[in-house]
Amino acid sequence: MYLRSKVVSGLIWATVEQIVTIVATLATFIILARLLTPSAFGIVALASLVVALTANLADFGLSDAIIQHQDLADEHKSTAFWFQLILAIASAGILWLGAKPIAELLREDALAPMIKVLSSALPLSALAAVPVALLRRQLKIKLLAIRSIIALVCGGIIGVALALNGAGAWSLVCQQLTQVLVGLFVIWTGTAWRPQLQFSLARLRKLACFGVGVFATRFVETASRRADEALIGSTLGTALLGVYAGAARLVGAPIQIFSALMQQVAMPTLSQVQDDRLRFVRAYLEAIELAALLSLPAFVALLALAREVVLTLLGSQWVDSVAILRILVLLGLAQVMMQVTATAIIAQGKPAWNLRISVLTGFLRFVGCLMAFPFGLQAVAVAFIVGTLIVVPIQLQMLRHLVHFEIRQFFALFAVPILGSLCMGTLICGGQTWLDESLPVALRLAVLLLISGVGYVAVVGVLKRELFKRIINHIRLARFSSARAIF
Repeated sequence: MYLRSKVVSGLIWATVEQIVTIVATLATFIILARLLTPSAFGIVALASLVVALTANLADFGLSDAIIQHQDLADEHKSTAFWFQLILAIASAGILWLGAKPIAELLREDALAPMIKVLSSALPLSALAAVPVALLRRQLKIKLLAIRSIIALVCGGIIGVALALNGAGAWSLVCQQLTQVLVGLFVIWTGTAWRPQLQFSLARLRKLACFGVGVFATRFVETASRRADEALIGSTLGTALLGVYAGAARLVGAPIQIFSALMQQVAMPTLSQVQDDRLRFVRAYLEAIELAALLSLPAFVALLALAREVVLTLLGSQWVDSVAILRILVLLGLAQVMMQVTATAIIAQGKPAWNLRISVLTGFLRFVGCLMAFPFGLQAVAVAFIVGTLIVVPIQLQMLRHLVHFEIRQFFALFAVPILGSLCMGTLICGGQTWLDESLPVALRLAVLLLISGVGYVAVVGVLKRELFKRIINHIRLARFSSARAIF
């Protein structure tokens, strides 16, 4: 019972952390976007990308190995700590020495000092890696959630304060470093564990056997997820990268929200019925239907109201992001569907299959973006989406190979959400024509969202009333049955 209460408490705090992180990150971005130019965001995004790829090497998956290892001794912990710290210092040194050549290669002189400063985050993060892993292993999620929230708030305050005082792109750099420093302080003051002067190659080999797979997966996922940013920044310049990153942030927020929500709902449900094929298929299809019901109208609204959203949240200096937002929003539903399917594949005991999907997705995105960049920013965005959409049926077929369901069952689930979303889109287009253009953009946005949202709920309520009851049941199951899935 004690372990179960810790699991339930951990799930609650993890959910709180996810919600606060998404909201705080988006709110900080909106404030900073009104104070800084797209070019400032672009150059910091490029510097952060270089550091992020190196950060995967500095961790080497040992944090996850600490969580997973059954017979964990003090020597394992200290060995992992010192090895990660050495790797992080070495990686930071390589970045420091390579900052100028990288900046020259990318033809951005301002990039070099930013890479040097951001590289200091690697050893700082390494100092917190093992303590964080131990807290996760012990299911002490509350401290981790508090740490993330405090770090985000402090980083946001520093970033906004510096931006208000004319620091430009450096306000974003200091925001990131503040988050790392505050997170490190909270962890070290909140945990009793301290590393010992111990190091064992035998212990390291055992941890590395597991960690190398995690490292490979995360490196591929990071490269896949940010392949578009790398090519845009290196070929089209940081100004256009900032425009693209602004649109990607706006699309990424609902994707994160719905993906996190569906993972909370789908994982405990699917884990409990993994050995019963019929119940597993039914649970998976219900999760897909729920994901479509919740996310499709949000992305349709974002597509139709892209201009109003950008002008209201980011300001007129970001108007070039409108066209990119309308393209990237097409990625939203596919990403959420892929998250549910990936969770189902994990529940069937095939996590390695998701690595194959990540590798394929990254390859297709990279090749597509590489071919598209001579045709401009919008072409790169389209290529990025196409590379993702190609993988969707492949991933779906992999799951069908495991649990054998009819493909028509899958597509039939989208009928009601599509009809409701079409009604929603029609109301938005009609409202945009009917409403007086002299009204403030924020007021127009609020009215259009209210009218279209009511229309969507009405259509879905008429066509499928039992769907609302099913949503409530899913939420209850995610709340009260998640602990049972651990045992």
